Amino acid sequence: MISVNTHPSNPSIHHKVRCTAGLVLAGGQSTRMQGQNKALYQLHGQNLLQHSIDNLRKNLAPNSPMAIACGQHDYRELCRLPQLGDKGRSGPIAGIIAGLRWLQSLADIHFLAAIPCDAPFTPAHWIERLHYAIDRHQNCQAAYVSVEGRPHFAHSVWSIDALDALEQAYNSGQFALKTTLAKDQRHAR
Repeated sequence: MISVNTHPSNPSIHHKVRCTAGLVLAGGQSTRMQGQNKALYQLHGQNLLQHSIDNLRKNLAPNSPMAIACGQHDYRELCRLPQLGDKGRSGPIAGIIAGLRWLQSLADIHFLAAIPCDAPFTPAHWIERLHYAIDRHQNCQAAYVSVEGRPHFAHSVWSIDALDALEQAYNSGQFALKTTLAKDQRHAR
């Protein structure tokens, strides 16, 4: 695990951040919010979707591509980012798979930084830190945020190379990121 106080100064990490696209996970059913779309929930005069977009923008390299994994929702009236539909009601894994498929259409982008719309606040430089964690572990394809020992699996960075393993997990009915990451053993935190 890397400390939340670590701020790597490594040219390799900065290059990887420049090769990273951002994805807001906003396709959920909002069951804990009695069906109210959590992406539209207002916090300090702004919806959670916009808070998450702003967080990604300040942590990605300038002009990095960004998209929204929207499931069955339509956010075109709120922002102009590409909307990625996914397989629906199977949690963040479906959105991350949609995001990694989207990466295949982007030149020179090899990593995906995902952030759930209902938890838009993360430690500073979280994308750099997760790239640093990936670099420290051989064959690592994903890393997730852990704050005070509590894992946040959807706050994550994924290599495009993780797509096959995620699709295999999804197709075998494994929808929990926690279980998929633990089973694959190619992750860092």
